[in-house]
Amino acid sequence: MENPNQQYIDKLTEKDKDILDSINLLLNECKYDDALKKVEERLKQPFDYEEKVSQFCRSELVLCLIDIGAEGRLPDVIKVGVEQLEDLHKSMSLMSEGSYHYNMGNAKQGLFEIKTLTDENDNFQIPKAINLIIEAKNHHLQAFQSFVNEGIAPPLELYNNIANTFNSLGRIIEAIHLFDYILSQVPTFPQANYNRARCLEFLKLHTFHSTWEQIYEIYEGYKKASGENIPSDKFEYAVLQSDYYSNILEENDESWEHEKYLSAEEAKNHSPYRLFCIEKKLALNEHSIYCKGASEDDIVISSVNVKKYLIAECELVLNRLKSEFGLARWMFFQSISENDSISSTIDKEITFVELYENESIGAKSEMLRTSFRLCFGILDKIAKAICTYFNLPKNSNENIYFDSFWKNHNAEKNGRWVAIKSIENPFITALYSLASDLNKYGKLSDYKKWRNNLEHNLLILTQNDETNSKITSPYIENEELFQVVEVKEFREKTEHLLHLTASAIFNYVFCIRYEAAKDVEQDSDKYFTLHEKLS
Repeated sequence: MENPNQQYIDKLTEKDKDILDSINLLLNECKYDDALKKVEERLKQPFDYEEKVSQFCRSELVLCLIDIGAEGRLPDVIKVGVEQLEDLHKSMSLMSEGSYHYNMGNAKQGLFEIKTLTDENDNFQIPKAINLIIEAKNHHLQAFQSFVNEGIAPPLELYNNIANTFNSLGRIIEAIHLFDYILSQVPTFPQANYNRARCLEFLKLHTFHSTWEQIYEIYEGYKKASGENIPSDKFEYAVLQSDYYSNILEENDESWEHEKYLSAEEAKNHSPYRLFCIEKKLALNEHSIYCKGASEDDIVISSVNVKKYLIAECELVLNRLKSEFGLARWMFFQSISENDSISSTIDKEITFVELYENESIGAKSEMLRTSFRLCFGILDKIAKAICTYFNLPKNSNENIYFDSFWKNHNAEKNGRWVAIKSIENPFITALYSLASDLNKYGKLSDYKKWRNNLEHNLLILTQNDETNSKITSPYIENEELFQVVEVKEFREKTEHLLHLTASAIFNYVFCIRYEAAKDVEQDSDKYFTLHEKLS
């Protein structure tokens, strides 16, 4: 794909091209002070080009400032880059919305990483710099949408950046899925290989048990990352970890080969529905996160010790979540299935009046709508379970909603938010981040509006985008009563909501496990496993 800025690059002098090349080379060599000196020297000089070429040259230098600051842990340099980037965005028609948000996201993420490295008191609490990484995530998501709106394929580097913000927020499952997509496009992408391996290492600490396939995936990631185009500190770590896991696999070669054989045999026996669950990454199975051989949704909390008085509650909540999610997922599967045996049985019993509104109506449509609605019920149950487990302040007769319960300003003068921030648990941060996407200020706020209209008003799904803004039937005039959404868009957003819900369920499980492990360390005599309880 041709670089859209090539026309401006071609008009730069050889001297400026050499300066930009040398800055990038210094960045790759981690010589940040030298790179910064070159940028500052060039920015002090005039840009003797036509207006757009001058803007392009200056913008390239400003973006280098952000990269230098982020990689060199120089927050003041990032802040200068942000100020100049904002000035360029206001005055420069050359910079697209996608490019602006992409680079602002990088800047905010860099500031967050520097802040968390210098703050020694976070200890997996919701970080004091949480707003910075949330802003970074939102900028990256806005960049993604802007590129799509501009008819430009979002670059894989943007997918990588979104995955990194998810990783920073504890949303490990979503991060791994994004890295999987990147590597399906470019298997040798070094940063994605490295970051995916790091995620799998972190996941290994909180899953039911490690598998040889997980160890192999970590090894492969580090091996592929230990090449070019990766910072030297990460390169050294990748080489070290690659050698470490290689030795483990060599020492246990028979076990690894046997497990690989069993996984392959298991994958052959999957039903079309189970294949759908795994390929769409909608299985509630820890093995399925990195393997296609996983079978049923067997995730449990009680692989570790749990407080006696909460053991039944935790598993009861999870059973309810799995059951409702299983139904939501199955309904989505049926709504897109070519097999009409179930829907036709229902539809042939109903006659609809033709109103020429082009509505998608009938059993498949209702299953799609119900799948969407069920997800919000699942998320709200997770919110209530978190409130109960951590004994968070709650107003009398208060309804708990996943997207909004975190900062209830009436709950003992916002004592709930104070209590939540004091919890040392990375998966609380993950759940909070998910909720921030869905609340009224989040990038996915429309999802909650759709859910409310599905429950309390009339949301109409139409067959094509010709009626995306209003109903064209001559018999229906009250547009305020209806919200109209094209069925293709609703289907895509329902699948996305299912992914978010699955992620929330995983994070709920990991959250309780994390707390249980802390409790066991403090007083092991008072705790036991679910197996011990039932035996």
